[in-house]
Amino acid sequence: PEYTIFKDMDDEGVIETVDFSEFEALFQVKRFKKTEKATKREETLKKLSEQLCLIESRRARNLVIAKRRIGQNARTIMEFILNTDLDGLLPEHCDLLLKFIPTQEELSELAKHAHRFEEFGEAE
Repeated sequence: PEYTIFKDMDDEGVIETVDFSEFEALFQVKRFKKTEKATKREETLKKLSEQLCLIESRRARNLVIAKRRIGQNARTIMEFILNTDLDGLLPEHCDLLLKFIPTQEELSELAKHAHRFEEFGEAE
């Protein structure tokens, strides 16, 4: 250990002569402002947590996907079905929707909570 460069080095002198401000700035933990996207995501998650979900989650997710694939809102789809409008609702969309005819249990739950219609999730 006698023959090293560190033997004659003065540690206190190095600390006084070297400017560590740039070094500290490089390794400083940065605080990020919430982005608009993150704020919207939090609002969406809060809204989803407040919704009333009566349909099993996987089935509800698949129904929402099917509705988006059709490209119409629920009210328009309902009007197409009630009016048997085959121009508005393609046969393959009809086949897709047949998988989502509500069960007796789902119908009774929906009827039981009909007064809370505004709180229903997208699939209900």
